[in-house]
Amino acid sequence: MIFRILGPLLVEDGQGTRTLAAPKQRVILASLLLRPNQVVPVADLLDRVWGKHHPASATATLYNHVARLRRSLGDEAGARVLTRAPGYLVEIRDDRELDLGRFHALRATAANAAQDGDHDRAADLLRQALGLWRGNALSDVPAGATHSPDTEQLDELRLAVRQQCVEYDLECGAAESLLPELRHLLAAHPFREDLYGQLMRAPCGTRPAPRPAAPTG
Repeated sequence: MIFRILGPLLVEDGQGTRTLAAPKQRVILASLLLRPNQVVPVADLLDRVWGKHHPASATATLYNHVARLRRSLGDEAGARVLTRAPGYLVEIRDDRELDLGRFHALRATAANAAQDGDHDRAADLLRQALGLWRGNALSDVPAGATHSPDTEQLDELRLAVRQQCVEYDLECGAAESLLPELRHLLAAHPFREDLYGQLMRAPCGTRPAPRPAAPTG
C-alpha cells in the first residue's frame, strides 16, 4: 500500500495503481494525506472542496463523496479512510506507505549522517528523497485558496532539500559537477541569494550570471 502525493495523486495496492477521476475525491484524499493519521474536521474539508461559500447541502454531499472515494480506492485502500469525529483521517501505518513520510524519514537520516561528518552519505540520502518526486506536489489536484498553501510549502521544501543536497556535495568537493544544477536552479529561482553563494563556491573562474533587479511594488 503506497499513497503518493509528491507529484500527481496516486494510490498503489495489491491490485495495481489507482487514479481518481473525480476532482472532489482527489481534493478530499489529498487533504487527508497532507495530515496522515490526523483527523481533518468536516468543516475544513468543506472549505477545501467548496471554498468558504459552500452550498447548504454540502455536508451531506461530502459524506457521499467520501463513500464514493472509498469505493474508488477499492477494499484495501478504501479501508484506510476512517471516520473519526469530528471528521475523517487516512491511516498510514509506516513511512513506506506515504511518499511524503518516506521523504521526511530520508531527510532525518541524512541530517544525522551529516552531523556525523559523512556528507557523502547525507547527499546520497537526499538524492533518494528527491527521487520520490514526480513533479510538483499534488499537481493534478484542484488548488483552492485553502489548498494552495500546502502544495506551495511542499514545493518550497523540495527546493530547500535540493539546496541542502548541493551543500553536502560541496562539502565533499564535488563542486564542478554541480554547476549545471546550480545554473538550472538559479534560472528558476533568480532571487535566491543562497543559490548565488553556492555558485560562487564552485570552481575558480566560474562567475554567476548578473543578478536581476529585485521586484518593486
